[in-house]
Amino acid sequence: MSSKITRISSVTVHPVTGRSDEDVPPVLSIGAVGGGATDGGAAERAVKRLGNAVMAARDGVRSPLNVNVVFQIAGRYLTPEFAGVRAGRYSAKQRHLLVQAALVPAEIEHPDSQARDLLRAAVAEAERWAQVRGLADSLPELHALVERVTGE
Repeated sequence: MSSKITRISSVTVHPVTGRSDEDVPPVLSIGAVGGGATDGGAAERAVKRLGNAVMAARDGVRSPLNVNVVFQIAGRYLTPEFAGVRAGRYSAKQRHLLVQAALVPAEIEHPDSQARDLLRAAVAEAERWAQVRGLADSLPELHALVERVTGE
């Protein structure tokens, strides 16, 4: 199977995922890059649980900005080059912003709590980013979704 990206009538279709560049991204999604677990995989499991909760709760939610939060989980092979959260690339066509979140497992804080706090911070960063660029005054739909998912 070829790993080349296929272009059909000006629509790009990825050969592995089957997604096209015209697919509308979810209002909020979560991904992770694991750095080689040093905590028995607890941080990765916490992010997976949070991602599953977001997927279950996001149906019907609309926002002027779609946000993908990618957790960079520190470990043996990866140490995030930043602390907290930071805005990344943006697709104006899909109004889709990537926000990176540095999750460094710590013995003093449970990974579930760390992941929830970083998700809240990521949505706040996306809102700040959108305000600075005049895309939205606020993102109340995303804040409400995160509050439903985190239970706080």
